[in-house]
Amino acid sequence: MSVVKIDNVRIYNDRGVPNFGAINDPRMGTMEKEMKCFTCKGNQDECPGHFGHIELARPVYHGGLIEFIRKILRCVCNHCSMLLLSPE
Repeated sequence: MSVVKIDNVRIYNDRGVPNFGAINDPRMGTMEKEMKCFTCKGNQDECPGHFGHIELARPVYHGGLIEFIRKILRCVCNHCSMLLLSPE
């Protein structure tokens, strides 16, 4: 899914051009009218934008899913992993 790994901390090079591997990598689309996307070769109006990814040093929980996961875990027995349902 991802077209680029974000691992460069310098956003622009010395000439003011976006760096590859930075947060505005030209492979993820363009923000300037005169530039073309390196992935789909479209201009600013034609290119839908493309995904990049950042590899984190540690796992991170999605804040919006914590309560949902907590509700699911309350439905499962901690000892036998069976669903906590009545026999009916």
